[in-house]
Amino acid sequence: MVALSGGEVMLTGGRVALSDGEVALSGGEVMLTGGEVGLTSGEVALSGGEVMLTGGEVALSDGEVALSGGEVALSGGEVMLTGGEVALSGGEVMLTGGEVGLTNGEVALIVLISVEGATVAGA
Repeated sequence: MVALSGGEVMLTGGRVALSDGEVALSGGEVMLTGGEVGLTSGEVALSGGEVMLTGGEVALSDGEVALSGGEVALSGGEVMLTGGEVALSGGEVMLTGGEVGLTNGEVALIVLISVEGATVAGA
């Protein structure tokens, strides 16, 4: 199921693949330019926020990403999540020219975190 309420989804020169999952967007905006989004058996929920992906790739397998009242911006980087969960509440995550890799772990953010030109990997 894909549910969109009062928002906008723009996809240019990219691909979105969704299998056995759910995407819900309320009052937000999703912009994908020249990238790819793949979701398998997972769920993505965005409420009152914005997700921008430019020239990057987001892959989610058997996990869940929830964003409430925040913003995620990824430029020229890559985010990989395998068998884990990422939860962001009332904060902002900015990644510029870096890479975030998470395998079988969990990341919870409740404060403002800014990462620029760094590589962050959690196991």
